Amino acid sequence: MNKINGIIYVFLIVVGITILILLGNVKSARTIVVPDDYAKIQWAIDNATSGDIIEVHNGTYYEIVNVNKQLTLLGIGMPVVDARGSGSTITLAADGIKLEGFSVTGAGDYYLEAGVNVISNSNTLISNYASSNYGSGIALRYCNNNTLIGNTASDNMQGIGGGGYGISLWYSSNNTLTHNNAWGNKCGISLAGSNNNELSDNNANSNSPYGIYLQQSSNNNTLIGNNANLNGVVGIFMGNTNNNLIYNNIFNNTNNIQFMNPNINNWNITKQSGTNIIGGHYLGGNFWVRPNGYGPKCIDSEPDGICDLPYELNSNNIDFLPLTY
Repeated sequence: MNKINGIIYVFLIVVGITILILLGNVKSARTIVVPDDYAKIQWAIDNATSGDIIEVHNGTYYEIVNVNKQLTLLGIGMPVVDARGSGSTITLAADGIKLEGFSVTGAGDYYLEAGVNVISNSNTLISNYASSNYGSGIALRYCNNNTLIGNTASDNMQGIGGGGYGISLWYSSNNTLTHNNAWGNKCGISLAGSNNNELSDNNANSNSPYGIYLQQSSNNNTLIGNNANLNGVVGIFMGNTNNNLIYNNIFNNTNNIQFMNPNINNWNITKQSGTNIIGGHYLGGNFWVRPNGYGPKCIDSEPDGICDLPYELNSNNIDFLPLTY
C-alpha cells in the first residue's frame, strides 16, 4: 500500500467511526400513550424527551398542562382537557411544539389565562377546539412564527379580569392563522400590538360585540378571505392601527366597521383576475353588506363584479374596488 492509499484508508476509517458514533447518539422518537403509559398528560410530558410523540386517547383529563419541551401532542378522538377554572388549560412554553386534536376548556377568569396559552415560538396548532374559557380560547403572547390551522374557539366568556376572546394575539408577530373559526365570544379574533401577521380564510361570526378587533398599533398585517358576519356591534374594529392590507373579505353586520384614533389602511389590491370570496372573476376590495341585504350603493356598469365607485369608510380608509355580485 503506497503512502497516498494509506492516507485515504485511514481517512475512511476515521469517517466511518465518526458516523457510527453519531448514529449511536441519535435517539429515535418514542410514542408515549396516555392513559396506557401514564394516567395524566403532564406525567407523560415530564417523562418525555424532546422530539417524542405523546398520543392522548379519548377521555376527560382534569389537569393543567405545561408543555416545556419540543413535543408532538396528538389527540385521538378529541380528548378533553379541563382546568376547572384555575389557570391556563394547556400552555406551550417551548419552541417547536405541535398540538393537534384537543378540546380545551375551563381556563381561569384572569384575562391572561387561556384554553391554549402560547408563550413560545414556531409552534403548530391544528384542529383544536377551545370553548368555555374565561380569558381567551387560544392566546398568543409575546411570541412569533406560530401557525394556527383549522382551530375553533367558541363561547369563551368574559371573566372578572376581562377577556372573552376567541383567538387573541398580544404583541406577537409573523404568525399565520388560516381556516380557524371563532364564534359566540366577546371578540372573535383580536390583535393587540401585533405586526406582520397573516389572517386568511377564517370565520369570525356571531361574536358580541366584535368580530375582528385590531388595536394598539397592530400594523402591517394582512387579512384575506375572512368572514366577519352577524357580530353583535361591529364586524371589524380598528383602533390606532396602520398599513394593514385588508381585501377579499366579507363584512355582513349591522355596523361593519368602527374606527378609533387615526388609522390609515389599505382596503384593496390592484384589480386582477382570480376568483374572489363571493365567486366573482376579479380580486380587488371587500364585499360590504348588511343583514337586511343593503350595503353601500353600487353600480357595476361593465359588469365585472367590481363597483364603479369606491366605498369611503372614512377620509383615510377607502375601498377603491368594492365587490358586488
